[in-house]
Amino acid sequence: MPQTEELKRIIAHKTGLIELGSDDAKLHSYFLGRMKSFGFNSLHQYSELISGDSPGANAELKRIAIDFSNTESFFFRDHGQMRLLRETILPELVIKNQNIRTLNILSAASSSGEELYSIAILLSEILPEYKTWKITLLGVDINHDAIKKAENGVYSKWSFRSVPEETISKYFVRKNNDFMISESIKEMVLFRYFNLVDDLSTFPFGRSESTFDLIVCRNVFIYFESSGIKKAVANFAHLLKKNGYLLTGHSELANMHFPGLKPVAFPDSFIYQKTDSRQEPNIDLSHLEGLFPSESNKPAKPHITKKRNITVDLPPLSGNGNRFPVHDTADKEENLGEFPGTEVEKLISEGSISEAESITRKFLKKNHNDIQALLALATICANRGLKEEARICCDLVLETEAFNPLAYFVLGQLANEDGEIENALLLFNKVLYLNHEFFPALIELATIYEFQGDNKKALKLRENAIGKISKLNPESPIVFYKNMKAGRLIEELKKLTEHL
Repeated sequence: MPQTEELKRIIAHKTGLIELGSDDAKLHSYFLGRMKSFGFNSLHQYSELISGDSPGANAELKRIAIDFSNTESFFFRDHGQMRLLRETILPELVIKNQNIRTLNILSAASSSGEELYSIAILLSEILPEYKTWKITLLGVDINHDAIKKAENGVYSKWSFRSVPEETISKYFVRKNNDFMISESIKEMVLFRYFNLVDDLSTFPFGRSESTFDLIVCRNVFIYFESSGIKKAVANFAHLLKKNGYLLTGHSELANMHFPGLKPVAFPDSFIYQKTDSRQEPNIDLSHLEGLFPSESNKPAKPHITKKRNITVDLPPLSGNGNRFPVHDTADKEENLGEFPGTEVEKLISEGSISEAESITRKFLKKNHNDIQALLALATICANRGLKEEARICCDLVLETEAFNPLAYFVLGQLANEDGEIENALLLFNKVLYLNHEFFPALIELATIYEFQGDNKKALKLRENAIGKISKLNPESPIVFYKNMKAGRLIEELKKLTEHL
């Protein structure tokens, strides 16, 4: 359908959005419906409308954004990144600005507001005297319906998954079956319309170069084409103050570099920092030195955090305090040869997880860029519930191999476990795009679609997976499913298809 492809290209160019669904027939019907609503006789007329700069074109693009942009979000999404904000980034920014008592934070693609309200809650806990400061917490989005919901500040129970009851009762007021954000938090934030790929002359309150201390834009760029990503990030670089931070979703910008932004690795996530645009970007791993970080490596706790009593239930790090196996790069490196992947897989299959982890971490101490070892540790950490370590392993893999399907698969599993269904679907589909024979992604997608009630799609995906597994020796162990034999896995999948 060449006309549909042309319309998708125009929309991607004008809004940055490339994720308009995988069913081209449904998309074609959608465009025909919009065409008829304008009284046009052809899709060519409709494409001429939206490619222009008229008020009608802008209104239609806003309508498309409402219909196709993902507004799925929830409070304190991604515990690791929230911990990074709470314990490191926000305290650092408060100390940096305590003389001028001004702090500006932007939530880009703020959706229905859960992210920005979460930041406001963290900030109120970290800085009890925030009312004596001049604080701007601005959320921008292309979806007017999402902006209205954010301004209303009323949410269903689904928006609070993984948030403790004491936090809900402290910052929200029950309204029938929903919850309304408290006025003290609501008055801290503002929401406005802005298209991330537009010129900054249309930014709320005028062009605002070097304004923001922190910009948060998470799980957005997975929907954008590359030119849209570059335009949006360039806008962010202009909006940030020098040494300001840009926090994105895990691996969204993997293997991409932007003038004036330097990726910095913290134990819980990568984050970008604005630098002199003439500097060559590099990854700063200073925060990950040593398997067991000493007290001197930890960021100094500012006095303002002593009163913190935030009650968000963040998952602990691994038992002995180890965060990630990267040592000081000044140490003399000793190459230990090839990673003993077969031995590690055998230990995992036998249930000797701790021994497998010990071997993997020991290897990574001196070979911290080894892809196979990083993927092994990502899988081990994911299985142990150490989600943030698993994500960082995947991030480091993707910095070297931007198209590694296993890294995206592990990230998809983690997103699925955290309830980020749309993100999980995108990641698993990306795996299949990179390797169409990767049947575990088919199995995971089938499970999600069955949960959503799309039994027809779930059945098709499971049958596809069974066909691919049937090519294997029935006795072959499948590492993704606790070394279950291929023949047994086929039997289990057939049982699951019987009721569809």
